Amino acid sequence: LKKIIGVDITHYSYQGATAKNWMQNQNSFHDKIIETPHEAYFLALGTNDSSDWSGYGLGTIADMGTNTESFYGWYSKVIARIRTANPKAPIFMLSMYWTGFPTYNQAIQEMANATENAYYIDITDMNEKYSQYRQGYHFNAIGYYYIAQNIIKRT
Repeated sequence: LKKIIGVDITHYSYQGATAKNWMQNQNSFHDKIIETPHEAYFLALGTNDSSDWSGYGLGTIADMGTNTESFYGWYSKVIARIRTANPKAPIFMLSMYWTGFPTYNQAIQEMANATENAYYIDITDMNEKYSQYRQGYHFNAIGYYYIAQNIIKRT
């Protein structure tokens, strides 16, 4: 996105990140969000959260803003952290690429609907459309370039 639209973008993630371990990574990404507020945020979490090794399940919309060990609970903490940095910034919440987890994509959409100035972007079609540009679960540079172009079209 940075190269295509020419704005400053900071990447606050790492391979294997879940909403929970992202929030618990002290003195790292989630702290840096507050140090350097941005004009907009894109969230692309959920794939690793949906795996058995994450240690928690999906939960319900009622878990937002609570300490419940669920995807809803941890994802909403990420949202709250962003709001601490910039309360008015739009948050673009991307669906997972995978079509095999519709309940997680529905959860992301519900949280976007429940969050002021937040928007759900459905990119589930990107997995099949650009599958030749994947290396395992992640896309290579060409795949991410095509996905960035599609995100721009959808925002």
